[in-house]
Formats: sequence, structure tokens, C-alpha cells
Amino acid sequence: MRIGMRIGFGIALALLVAGAVYGVTAHEREGAVLLLLCAVAFAYVGLVLRRAVRGPSSPEDAGGPAGPAAEEHAEGPEAAAPSIWPFVFSIAALVLVVGIVGAHWVLIPGAIVFAGAAAGWFKDVGRQRRAGVADAGSASGLEHQQ
Repeated sequence: MRIGMRIGFGIALALLVAGAVYGVTAHEREGAVLLLLCAVAFAYVGLVLRRAVRGPSSPEDAGGPAGPAAEEHAEGPEAAAPSIWPFVFSIAALVLVVGIVGAHWVLIPGAIVFAGAAAGWFKDVGRQRRAGVADAGSASGLEHQQ
């Protein structure tokens, strides 16, 4: 995953430079906006992979006492509890596309909501990992509703 993280950050940096050069030298701004948006998307992928590479977040995962919870955690993939942030993230992406294609004034509010949704999603997943809400045996979040 470290290689993927570096590739994501590298592509983001290259697209950022290309977008800046294109924005300064070209006579239209749509291409520069698209390049910069792609740079943000690849930087987000790099951040997600960086967070995944960081390693365990709780003492039990880091080699602490091996109890039943540690054995359950080792059995299957970690699943996060349901969250509203993916929905907000997708709506913000839709607003960004509408801003690029049509009404350009929508780009700035869309970018603000997009960045806020990304930050909120990161914080929500981090909070769940610290609190231990994500159950290793949970494939969906349906246990929380029962």
C-alpha cells in the first residue's frame, strides 16, 4: 500500500503542476479546473492509503494482550458503521460536475462541501476505529439497528 500511496501523491503533484501551468498558459479555464480536481482526487486517494498504511490504532491491535476481541479482529475485514458522509460526498461530486459542465458559480460551494465531506468522513471513520465501533464480524451495519 505504500507504493499506491506514493503513486497517488505523485500523480496528484503532477496534475497540480500541470493544472497550474495550463491555467496560466491556456485561454480557457475548464481544462485547468478539471486537472486541479483530478489532483485533489488523487491526493485524497493518497491520503486514504496513507491512513491505511499507518497501522493499528488500538493497543490490542499493536501486540497487546491477545483476548477474544483480538482473535475476532484477526478473522475478517474491518467494517465501519453506517455513515452519512459517503452520500454527502457523492452529492458534492455531482455539484462539482454540474459546476464544471454548466453553472460555473457552483464550483466554489461544491468544492467546499466536497472538502468538508472528505474531512468529515475521515474523522468519522477515525472516531469509529478509536471507539471500537467497527466490529470485525460485521459485514454491514445492520446489527446496530436491531
